[in-house]
Amino acid sequence: MHINDLKAFAGLDPDLRRALLAQVRDLWTHGSTALEGNTLTLGETKFVIEEGLTVSGKPLKDHQEVMGHARAIWDGNGRMARLLASVPILRSGHLPLVIDVKDRKRYIDSIAEYQLAAGPLRPPGGVWPRPELEAPFRDFCRDAYAATRALVAQAQVQQAQRMR
Repeated sequence: MHINDLKAFAGLDPDLRRALLAQVRDLWTHGSTALEGNTLTLGETKFVIEEGLTVSGKPLKDHQEVMGHARAIWDGNGRMARLLASVPILRSGHLPLVIDVKDRKRYIDSIAEYQLAAGPLRPPGGVWPRPELEAPFRDFCRDAYAATRALVAQAQVQQAQRMR
């Protein structure tokens, strides 16, 4: 699937598609790195991505995390898990789930609650999900996706205004 085939982009002019993609990219990168302790603000994250420059007074590791966000394979932490979790969402034609740092505690709590209830991974269960335990995390994801839906709705309103 090509990025322009995402359902969120349906009917949008190319400039609105680019703007929506940039907004989601910035929010996704900021949210994911901030959950891991990155100190860059959303605006600083956008600046680092778009300009490739550093922000005075901020740790070099924060800049490197932002620039390497799509290459999270090597750090093997939560960013990689969030990246992999977005693959089915993207393949289904939707924008990725963006987790705002203000929801960090609820995010971690819902994952920890599942892990404690599911117990240690062992055969034959392995890593297979336990649907009966997923409700709190599913609720979290639904609530977190509201911000992405709002961005899409805003782009659709702008498109509709152009059509008048």
